[in-house]
Amino acid sequence: MEWIDGFKIDQIKNNSAYNIKQVISSIIEVFANQIFQSGFVHCDPHPGNILIRKINGNDQIVLLDFGLCIQMTETFKMQYCQFWKAIFQHDLNSIREITHQWGVRNSEVFVSGQTMRPFSSKRDIKSEVTKQDLLEMQLKFKADLKDIIKDTSALPKEIVFVNRNMNYVRALNKMTDCSVNRVNFMAKKAFDTLTTNES
Repeated sequence: MEWIDGFKIDQIKNNSAYNIKQVISSIIEVFANQIFQSGFVHCDPHPGNILIRKINGNDQIVLLDFGLCIQMTETFKMQYCQFWKAIFQHDLNSIREITHQWGVRNSEVFVSGQTMRPFSSKRDIKSEVTKQDLLEMQLKFKADLKDIIKDTSALPKEIVFVNRNMNYVRALNKMTDCSVNRVNFMAKKAFDTLTTNES
């Protein structure tokens, strides 16, 4: 165990010595790497478990408390990469095929829940999102919650932990008002992993 000096996100949010948008981008990239490349995922990345410090003038992200982590199976990791690729390409057939294997009944609402962006057969993930869109998505999600998963025994346990990670990352992005496009980061890492595996 070692002592690490650093600052929490809320301590550097308005500190001109730090580029908060770059810090949030780096945090999103770190967790995208975990989810789509290494498969070893920190599942408790709340603001108290992330420090930022300067090393040789550069911002460095330090993750603390690895008490809640998972090692994803290679099969799930590759399926999850395919899932994100399908989301980004608006490949509805692949989305349905993958989510069906996971016991999901309503794939469109499931995609919206994974990305926290409205998604449907008529609206892809890259569409502009308004506050009204988000409100309608949340209401639809609540109304359809019981009908999203048809077979909970088929749902990979990794989904729960990956969602926990992504929810914290989404909240950090929102808390800092950075508006970093985390969906693009996630999709890029998914594509990178798939491309590397095809080589």
